[in-house]
Amino acid sequence: MPSALTPLGVSALALLAERPMHPYEMYQLLLERWEDRVVKVRPGSLYHTVDRLAGQGYLRATGTRRAGNRPERTTYEITGEGRAILLGHLRELLAVPVNEYPRFPLALSEAHNLPRQTVIELCGQRLGLLRGEAERLDRGIHQAG
Repeated sequence: MPSALTPLGVSALALLAERPMHPYEMYQLLLERWEDRVVKVRPGSLYHTVDRLAGQGYLRATGTRRAGNRPERTTYEITGEGRAILLGHLRELLAVPVNEYPRFPLALSEAHNLPRQTVIELCGQRLGLLRGEAERLDRGIHQAG
């Protein structure tokens, strides 16, 4: 059932749909792509997710390597069943609306509890942070292009 995947499970399967890799490489790639901003990821939770997905038959180990003094790293690849569950889950996420509870709209709906000037200052602070984020994204786009 597609809804059985966690957001981190979706990300892990999507990475392995690109190519086989080990969990540490997956973690580094998620950070490099800034996907940690859309899915909560920690190395331990990613390893646990990979183990769970392997147990469900959605991915399989293809080998284990050791480089120097580093710990062994097991490489995984997505299975046909894993690809099917990933695509089904993505279709469901895109097609079926769910109630999501973002924090900012909540803050706006309760902002009347703060003094007006405080709300204005805090929103200005937020706007400054968002502008900084937009500038970082623009630099990334120019570097990629």
